[in-house]
Amino acid sequence: MKAFLLDIWNELIIFYNQLLDIAPLIIIGIVVLLLYLWLSKYVRKRISTRLKSKAADPLQVNFLSDFFMIINGVIGVLLFLYIIGKQNIIPSILGAGAISTFVIGFAFKDIGENFLAGIILAFKRPFRIGDTVMIQSIERSIIDLNLRETQIKTFKGKDVYIPNGMILKNPLYNYTIDELLRQQIAFGFEYETA
Repeated sequence: MKAFLLDIWNELIIFYNQLLDIAPLIIIGIVVLLLYLWLSKYVRKRISTRLKSKAADPLQVNFLSDFFMIINGVIGVLLFLYIIGKQNIIPSILGAGAISTFVIGFAFKDIGENFLAGIILAFKRPFRIGDTVMIQSIERSIIDLNLRETQIKTFKGKDVYIPNGMILKNPLYNYTIDELLRQQIAFGFEYETA
């Protein structure tokens, strides 16, 4: 038992010495990672603001902004691993990420379906923010679209969050896409007025 504890103690000392050897690299890596994330957030915000002012549809701008935020996070982590000298584990991490994405995709099929439907809706653009649409025989006004769900407001003032997969699977009637809306008004006359 004493030899076992001595072996554990020796391994801990070796690990501690290795940690001290790469501690400066870890600090430099963290500083570079934070600077990279700050700079990418600043650039993404500036580009997003400029695109929103010029774009006809802000839904695509929001989607692209979220997508590039995720990509920048992954690049930042890979840069950190490269700086601390662990670039040999990057292919293993990417391979494990691909396999886990496949496994998690089956486990969270609905979330993946809504995510892909959000991408399709952002680029196909069957509606704009503020459009009046009918989904499943309920008329609503579109407030926002993100990667997972679409936020709508019913005419009674209730906020409803509909998964994007449901919108993509069901018929969607957009009453205001061409900015022409036909209203029907029913009125009657008494027989004596003629």
